[in-house]
Amino acid sequence: MQNNKMEIRNINHNDLEDLFEWRNNYESRKQFFKNNKITLKEHQKWFEESMKNPNKEIFIGEQSGIKLGVCRFDFLEKENYSEVSININPAERSKGYGKQLLYRALNIYLSNKKRILRAKIKED
Repeated sequence: MQNNKMEIRNINHNDLEDLFEWRNNYESRKQFFKNNKITLKEHQKWFEESMKNPNKEIFIGEQSGIKLGVCRFDFLEKENYSEVSININPAERSKGYGKQLLYRALNIYLSNKKRILRAKIKED
């Protein structure tokens, strides 16, 4: 892992295509509970709705101008907890960025709200 500090920011429209490619990556999809490929149109709809949804926060981790991964928090009002999801840029996997991205995104997310967090993890 490089020594440069990872920056965390909210997603913007410039991230749409990267998140689409990462989402449809074969190795990524193996980790998802809904692991089917999606169309760009489906992704665009999800992306636009996500950016408007006050119960969804999505962060990008970057270092030296390279997008390393995405961390998403979905607050489920009825259940009163936030689901956490993370996906690392396929080109940046196995470099130790996942833990750092998760911790930094968690700190930002929890700095202005108290939430119970939950993550679903597949056994395999």
